[in-house]
Amino acid sequence: MQVQRYKSAEQDLARSVMNNLLQSPMMEKVDGNIYDRQQDGIGYDENMNKITPFTYIIVGECSVSRAYSSASHTEEISLTLHLYHRSGKYTTADMTRGLLTDLEHYATANPVMQYYEIKRIRLINKQTIPDIDLETSHGILQLRYVVKHLTRR
Repeated sequence: MQVQRYKSAEQDLARSVMNNLLQSPMMEKVDGNIYDRQQDGIGYDENMNKITPFTYIIVGECSVSRAYSSASHTEEISLTLHLYHRSGKYTTADMTRGLLTDLEHYATANPVMQYYEIKRIRLINKQTIPDIDLETSHGILQLRYVVKHLTRR
């Protein structure tokens, strides 16, 4: 028996989450600093002094697990988002946790995709750690989306 192959929903999901973030109040909270990859020199002025306060988001890594059946096709797609925050205050980690909670809300707010349906979204990991410069707080949010391919109507 030959198994039908489907195009993964991974890229469409990442785009949908990114578009949701770009159109959300999160965009204003991070001064438009939402990217799909690490940025070089971000958070520094022209003299390479650190900008404080400073916040940015990366819609990062994806991993995919597929499940086929004769009647449907679903995928579990894990998406990792990174939030970097530097405020120069003793409350940087606390502020990062608050921003991470906001990020979770907007990253799970009804991602719309043309040929796919989100069945459920689960929080896998949410943590705040000090970044390598010890001034920036690094928030990590990993979400697992169960996506059903709309093969029949």
